[in-house]
Amino acid sequence: MLKTRWLFAGIAAVAMCTTPAAAQQGIITGRVVDATTQAPLSDVQVVLEGTGRGTLTDPDGRYRLADVAAGSYEIRATRIGYNGGTQQVSVGAGATITANFALETSAVSLDAIVVTSTGAQQKREVANAISNINADEIVDEAPVSNISELLTGRAAGVNILQSSGTVGTSTRIRIRGATSLSLSNQPIIIVDGARVNNSSDAFSIGIGGQTLGALNDINPQTIESIEIVKGPSAATLYGTDAANGVIVITTKQGGASGGPRWNAYVEQGLTRDVTTYPENFLGITAADSTCFAAEVGSGACVQDELLSYQPLNDEEVDPFEDGWSQLYGLSVAGGGEGINYFFSGQLEDVVGVYGLSDNAIDRLLETRDELPESRIRPNSLENISLRANVGADIADGLRLSVNSAYVTGETFFPPNDNNALGVLPSGLLGYASKDEGRFGYGYLLPGEVFAQEVVRESDRLIGSANLFWEPSQWDWFTGRATLGLDNTSRHDQYFAPVGQVPLGNTVLGSRSSNRIDTKVYTADFGGTAEFTITPDLTSRSSAGVQYNREFVQGTYASGEELGPGTKSVSSAAQQFADEATSESITLGTYLEQQFGWKNRLFVTGGIRFDDNSAFGQEFDLISYPKIGVSYVVLDEQGEPFYNVVNSLRIRGAWGASGRAPGATDALTFFDPATATIQGTDVPAITFGSLGNVDLQPESSKEVELGLDAGFLDGRVGLGFTWYRKTTSDILVETPLPPSLGVSDSRFANLGSVENRGWEIEANATLLEMQDVGWDFNFTASSNENELEDLGLAADSILIGTNQRFQEGYPLGAFFGREVSFEDLDDNGIISTNEVTVAETPTFIGPAFPETQISLRSTLTLFDLVRLSGLMDYRGGFYQYNNTAEFRCGVQNCRGLFDTSAPLDIQARALQTQIQGARSAAPFIEDATFWKLREISVTLLIPNDWAQRIGSSNASLVFSGRNLGTWTDYTGTDPEMNSLPTTNFNSYDFLGQPPARSFTLRLNLGF
Repeated sequence: MLKTRWLFAGIAAVAMCTTPAAAQQGIITGRVVDATTQAPLSDVQVVLEGTGRGTLTDPDGRYRLADVAAGSYEIRATRIGYNGGTQQVSVGAGATITANFALETSAVSLDAIVVTSTGAQQKREVANAISNINADEIVDEAPVSNISELLTGRAAGVNILQSSGTVGTSTRIRIRGATSLSLSNQPIIIVDGARVNNSSDAFSIGIGGQTLGALNDINPQTIESIEIVKGPSAATLYGTDAANGVIVITTKQGGASGGPRWNAYVEQGLTRDVTTYPENFLGITAADSTCFAAEVGSGACVQDELLSYQPLNDEEVDPFEDGWSQLYGLSVAGGGEGINYFFSGQLEDVVGVYGLSDNAIDRLLETRDELPESRIRPNSLENISLRANVGADIADGLRLSVNSAYVTGETFFPPNDNNALGVLPSGLLGYASKDEGRFGYGYLLPGEVFAQEVVRESDRLIGSANLFWEPSQWDWFTGRATLGLDNTSRHDQYFAPVGQVPLGNTVLGSRSSNRIDTKVYTADFGGTAEFTITPDLTSRSSAGVQYNREFVQGTYASGEELGPGTKSVSSAAQQFADEATSESITLGTYLEQQFGWKNRLFVTGGIRFDDNSAFGQEFDLISYPKIGVSYVVLDEQGEPFYNVVNSLRIRGAWGASGRAPGATDALTFFDPATATIQGTDVPAITFGSLGNVDLQPESSKEVELGLDAGFLDGRVGLGFTWYRKTTSDILVETPLPPSLGVSDSRFANLGSVENRGWEIEANATLLEMQDVGWDFNFTASSNENELEDLGLAADSILIGTNQRFQEGYPLGAFFGREVSFEDLDDNGIISTNEVTVAETPTFIGPAFPETQISLRSTLTLFDLVRLSGLMDYRGGFYQYNNTAEFRCGVQNCRGLFDTSAPLDIQARALQTQIQGARSAAPFIEDATFWKLREISVTLLIPNDWAQRIGSSNASLVFSGRNLGTWTDYTGTDPEMNSLPTTNFNSYDFLGQPPARSFTLRLNLGF
């Protein structure tokens, strides 16, 4: 009892002491709406200038700033897509002040906040082009299932390279072209301040060219915004490895005021393979002998019948069934005084287009007893995704934000892409008759292919803790600290049962079990000091230190010739095991100084110093400098120029960044081996690599010039950028003389590459009426890539047989011997003597698009219906249709047998049969295309209807993806790539093209 009295006395004393102080504080509240529609605007950033205090508006557009010291302030409201608003307010002791805002829409807002390496800044201050994607407004209505689809067509200069239509596979991302011959050209990915794994790795077991991207683990439903930092001039302070650009992802943080806001969504989808696969052909005589078209032309035989058939197109025996997808998600966001939170959970279940119908099972399998689902539907994905973000004021001026995401799931894959154990090769390289072979299939029946079980199980935790310090006694200083961890554990497995996959040694049974762990650690500490030197001159100084570590460890086990009925490596007659580790550490520090004049002219300079564990022993720190200028000629608050131009900013920047060598490229190390001495096997070692003590990072320097402008009261916006990026000290693998008795080659810094181009981002409000709104977005970009210097005695290096690195040409350019023909006897049939193959290869074209265009449009009618669509263009690149060439090589393509085929089709097919003169050049095709990526129709359910089911707002969305492709490319799809793990290989070989999908989604808010 005594302790209780003292407790209450203590509480009363604290209350008595704090009440007078609280009485000296005031409160600022208000509401932010769209100036035209008067609709409330959520997630508007409301900042009390000069104090570091800020908050976000809730879904009703309301905000509240409590405990504001008495005095006069400028309060600013900013949101992407709107002109910023400011007000002067005076707060009295204990008073509540109301400051409402009505923001005008703006295609280009110079007051928008962007995230930089040194913290948040206004767009007007930054000298570089930074593309911003408001993911929160896209995912509820667009048919996107991963970040790659979210990025496609939405940012100029960003090329998303698709690879396959198999569920769970990844893409390659290129920002302003490729810079490295030997290292990854992927950008850095940062999530809530922490760097994360962005590898696009092949399945660790040979199942073809399919890749799995780490980026797909990040749930797009939890993303607030994505900012794309495009080149070295902008990415300088991100340091080594930032030469390929940086993608900064910010997840949802919840509101700073108001009660909990619940959102739920349910999505059901249908996926269908819509590809018409090329038929297999065979010409036969009356005596059932093979008769080629060229032989018909020369009179050597007479075709009695032309057979054609493709089992992949036959519904009775094809390996396709309609796929489906299910998505269920629930989130809650909210906050109170000094705290905000966001929690979400999602269940995703996707089944791809491979499958066996009951009819196909009866035909294509000898038995259907106890078939596992992974055999009937061998391509599927199941994921559970959880996120918890919490932010709190833990002391005066000290705020802690903790963000965490956990993803667990499994993905089943069919063998595919350049794989004899795949189902597509068995169809595409099969027979011209359903009665030949086994229902026209070549190597294996679909059931035999699907008997293989290929699965990846994965668990991933991404977390970061961000501490922000804005001391009230130092209103000029802001400090921040971030600790991050990305921990991925995956288990890759393969199993072929004994006797069920009758091809080679696989019929004896095979099992692989590989476990790979990847950890990425981040530590980032920095501070910024801001001063007003004179009424017109301001200063912003930043400094910081960063630490990144990536550690990969793998254990690999496999076995062949399994015991009957077993599924274990330990039961195999032949067993193999291996282990591998890799580690890379970067430590860097940076300084940045910015001066501003009259809030119009901003000059920024900075430098970063880095050391990396992959640098050679004789190479020390590397420095990356930068300088940028941004001048606001006219802003949204000024008078328009000739009543047309509302805002205008010109900018220029120069900066450097780099790319560290591979973790072991500079090291001398040995590999274990077995030696036989006097008939006895004994342990031994051999040279694994000679290493290079002088190895240093590749260095990229970029100059960027551009402008941003707003027209017609903010209804039209335009951003234009020109850039030139030069990368020197390119790592080139150089051969070593065998006489050295060491490794065959080692890396050296030798070459240089240039990328130059331009980017346009434009958007416009075409209609803005009470009942009708129409927005239009346009992006376009061009990139010219050139290998300036290879640094070797030779001027080229082959990549496979048809691509090469050659001075004066794009990286990975296609070369080939030109094939020409002439129908000399004018009989409509090409014969061998009418085909000529050039002796010397010549340049054909680049492997990657040089021009990209994206058209997006949204039409809103009566606040009830919203229509949106996305068209995408890629031009000026080539694709190797290796499927077509290979089919001709095994003598089942149309050009070899059909006398009515176009002459060029006959000629390119016939030359594959000419001994010693075969050329791939006719199969390297212009892959330029237009693609209808997305269409969606959103029904905005009236609030009174939604309230009948207890919801405050609701919408129903019907959408489709991959709805049409217009191209002259003769393969299955111009975006197909059967070797997506490589930097430059671009070829279509027996792979699954993208499927067409439709989804129906219900969004509910509570």
